[in-house]
Amino acid sequence: AKTLMFVNCSPAGSNAEETLMSLKWASRARQVTNDVKRNADSKEVARLKQVIAWMSKAQSVQEAVAEDRNYEFVKSDPSAS
Repeated sequence: AKTLMFVNCSPAGSNAEETLMSLKWASRARQVTNDVKRNADSKEVARLKQVIAWMSKAQSVQEAVAEDRNYEFVKSDPSAS
């Protein structure tokens, strides 16, 4: 990515100090570089992802059991027919 920067400079002598400070600031800003790196998962993040996967699996099993019990209840309930 590229960054575009505008610095306003004035030819008037009364603005010389402000122009000089703006140019110095622009020079310092130009030296800034960004290094793009992919974030590596820490051990804690990896552990939490495992916990989430385990909990999701447990919830799926629990929902399947509840659905199966509900089916058995409806099947054995004489008033359901």
